[in-house]
Amino acid sequence: EGVTDARLRDCTRCLLTRPDIAESVWHRLKPHVESEVLVDGSEEAHLLGLPAGDPEMHGRWTAYGVNPNIRVCRYPGDDRGHFGPHQDAAVTLGRHRRSLLTLNGYLNELPAGVGGCTRFLIK
Repeated sequence: EGVTDARLRDCTRCLLTRPDIAESVWHRLKPHVESEVLVDGSEEAHLLGLPAGDPEMHGRWTAYGVNPNIRVCRYPGDDRGHFGPHQDAAVTLGRHRRSLLTLNGYLNELPAGVGGCTRFLIK
């Protein structure tokens, strides 16, 4: 992928379009995900990370799967590498098909004290 501002992100990133992996992940996650959410202007919707401040998104949304466009990041190590504070953009796959939440997965283990944590900030 192209070069980005290293103040925001210092990593290499690979973009994969893998509906097969997305389907497999969805089958494992589905029992743990609310089948329907209400997006409105409420504090509850905001605290869940839903687009509560966007009136065009208000309504009932039904969970249907995981985005097949997967991003895999690799950080350089040696006390380098970061992904600065940001808000993920939504992915729109159609008028009634869009992402509302982000799924993060980690493929390695790190010794205690070396960083690598993700902090979720509420606006």
